[in-house]
Amino acid sequence: MDRKTLFADVILPLPVPGVFTYRVPFDLNDEISLWKRVVVQFGKKKIYTAIVVNIHEIPPKNYSVKYLLSILDESPVMTPVQYNFWKWMADYYMCEPGEVMNVAIPSALKLASESRIVLNPEFKVDMNLLSEKEYLIAEALDIQKKLTLSEIEKIVGQKKVIPLIKTMMENGMVLMEEELKEKFKPKLENFIKLTDEYRSDDKLQELFNELEKRAFRQLEVLMTWVSLSGFGSEKIREVKQSELESRVKGAASAIKSLADKGVFSIEKRISSRLESFNSTEQPENIELNDEQTN
Repeated sequence: MDRKTLFADVILPLPVPGVFTYRVPFDLNDEISLWKRVVVQFGKKKIYTAIVVNIHEIPPKNYSVKYLLSILDESPVMTPVQYNFWKWMADYYMCEPGEVMNVAIPSALKLASESRIVLNPEFKVDMNLLSEKEYLIAEALDIQKKLTLSEIEKIVGQKKVIPLIKTMMENGMVLMEEELKEKFKPKLENFIKLTDEYRSDDKLQELFNELEKRAFRQLEVLMTWVSLSGFGSEKIREVKQSELESRVKGAASAIKSLADKGVFSIEKRISSRLESFNSTEQPENIELNDEQTN
C-alpha cells in the first residue's frame, strides 16, 4: 500500500487572507478530517488552533510546509454550511474568514500561545488524582492565578501543551480567562415597595395625615408611589426608584427618609433593558409588506 503524504488547508482566527497549508504527520493520516481543530505553528513562535477546510496531496510550491502539531477533536466542530456562511460574511463585510471565525466560535475553542488560563473556581481539585503535569499547572495557577500557554510550556517542559490544556478544560479543571468575565452586565435598579406595616388602609391614611403636616415632599412621593403602583387594586405594579425621581423633584431624599421610617423597603434587582409595550394589534391582524413576506 502506498504511503500517502497529506496536506491540510486551514483557517486561523486572525485577520490574514486565505488559507494556510500544513503537512499532516503520517501517524495522524487516519485521524485528520474536515472541520476538525488542529494545532499549528504560525510564525516563529506563535501557536494557534485552526480549522481544517481542505485535505489534499498537493504540496505548496512557493513556501516550505510545516507539520501540524496535533488534532484536537474526535469529530468535526462545524459544518460546510457554517463555513460557507463565514465566507459570505467575510465578503459582505469586507474582512477575512479568519476574522469571522474569531468572533463566531467560543473562546474556549481558540486556544493560542497568548490565551490565558485560570483555575475553575467551581472545581474542587484533588491534587492526588492529577498527573504530574496537571499538578504543576494547577499549583502554578494557584500561585499566579492566570498563565498563558507559553508560560505553561515552560512550566511543564514541553511544547505541545494545547492537548493537555484541552483535556483539563473538558474535565472542568481550568477555564479560559474570557469565560470568567461576564460579557453582559445586568442592569440593576432600585425597586420601591411599601412595607407590610403600612399596607392597611387605616395605617396608610394615618401616615398621609402625619406627612401632610410635617413633610409634604414625602407625602408627594408616597402619593405618587400609590398612583404608579395601583395600590388598592387587584394587581400592584412594581415601581422603580428612577420613576419616582423623574416625577417628583427632590424625591431621592424623601425616598430615603421614608425608608428610614420603615415606610418603604428598597430592593436592588435586575431590570430589563427592553422597554415594555402593550400590543396595539392582534398577530392575526398584522399585514406584512412585500419585503417582509419575501
